[in-house]
Amino acid sequence: NAIYSFVWNEFCDWYLELAKVQLNGADEAAARATRHTLATVLEAVLRLAHPVIPFITEELWQKVSVAACVRREDEETSVMIAPYPQFDESALDEETRAKTSLVKQMIDSVRNLRGEMKLAPSVRVPLLVEGDKQVIDLVGPYIAFLGRLSGVEHVASIDSANEGSIAPVAIVRDFRLMLKVEIDVKAERERLNKEITRVDGEIAKCNGKLGNARFVERAPAAVVEQERTRLANFTELAAKLREQLAKLPAA
Repeated sequence: NAIYSFVWNEFCDWYLELAKVQLNGADEAAARATRHTLATVLEAVLRLAHPVIPFITEELWQKVSVAACVRREDEETSVMIAPYPQFDESALDEETRAKTSLVKQMIDSVRNLRGEMKLAPSVRVPLLVEGDKQVIDLVGPYIAFLGRLSGVEHVASIDSANEGSIAPVAIVRDFRLMLKVEIDVKAERERLNKEITRVDGEIAKCNGKLGNARFVERAPAAVVEQERTRLANFTELAAKLREQLAKLPAA
């Protein structure tokens, strides 16, 4: 599970995608270094996973080991006798780990904001970020690429930079993030009212079940608890929707 999680979640889902920023950039030295890191890590991953999935790792290692410069193309050897990866505590870089964690959190927040605003993946809008400008300048290209943004803009204050906006704001550590989206107020009011009506209907259903003594007494405890959880979630959602509706400018 640890190997699987590292390969899929860290190497493929995150590093491979983040590396595209350098690979597609104008700095050839950075692109070359990134390709080297990709090949080096993949070669080590194949040695790491070999005892678990031996045949495909052998096949891939024969090619990757040459690209990673750990064997000559004419050298006959096997991943089976290659040294197993060893943990090196001196290679840990806590500062870099912290920066990477921040980038991940910001990208996750941007994706959540896009979901809340119901933006299609093809729609690219700018992101406003309030916080340390040096950090934003450093991580901005990664957030823009993986967050499908048109750009990342540093602002002194989100409240003053986009006054009157109803777009949700995400907080990540010492940073505040908001998508800069032009909204059709009339259409947004109709959408929110429709969603509020739907959620209120779900709340009424939950209250109807939980207010029925026979249901509460006879249904399995897990089912009753699930209904209470649904009621709490819908109640919280309704409050958020009404808050968004209240922020809309007067017609």
